[in-house]
Amino acid sequence: MVYYIFLIGFSFYIFFQAIAQPDISFVDTTIQEITDGQDDEENTESNPDINKLEIFTQKKLFLKYDITLQEASDELLIPKYRLTQAIKSAGYPNFYAFVNAQRIEYSKELLLNLPRNLAMESVVADSGFQSRSTFYRVFKESTGLTPKEYKELSLNR
Repeated sequence: MVYYIFLIGFSFYIFFQAIAQPDISFVDTTIQEITDGQDDEENTESNPDINKLEIFTQKKLFLKYDITLQEASDELLIPKYRLTQAIKSAGYPNFYAFVNAQRIEYSKELLLNLPRNLAMESVVADSGFQSRSTFYRVFKESTGLTPKEYKELSLNR
């Protein structure tokens, strides 16, 4: 019984913390444009769908936590198979690896600009991840560091 009371109390605590945290989506993404104007034309000529991946990033579609390949292809006005081909030609094994890579880059910027009074949950939610555990796992796989280690290491530079 005590366990259930604790679980309910903790759930309310997390819920109210999430509501009390201000939105930090004002931080711009760190994803840079792949090339300058001339190189964009060359990339577009060799693979016009690569431009669609840039549009995906610019529109920040990766911030929607439940984005699917179908929704992305509908938004970009491109068939699913061509979007998948563009993602694979960009070096990602699948759609979700591409989405997670975009989210991690965005979360790195959020971490570096995270005020001390905001919780890590703000970064998790604002970078498009549905759960903290998934965020930590993907972040560690991508960078080799936990988010806290990354932030401390970056601030010490």
